[in-house]
Amino acid sequence: MPARRVLVVGIGGVRLDPLGRLSTPHPDALTAGGFLAPVEADDGTPRGGDGHAPA
Repeated sequence: MPARRVLVVGIGGVRLDPLGRLSTPHPDALTAGGFLAPVEADDGTPRGGDGHAPA
């Protein structure tokens, strides 16, 4: 069986909790399709991109 993978997309300065109160048609469409879920990662999980690297 191939390894399971996940793509986590973060938008700098945006938190998940206030999105439900805003008009966000494209993220809302992804959510309706079942493509949005809270994600928790272990401290040792590699992260990439500016602002997402472990401190």
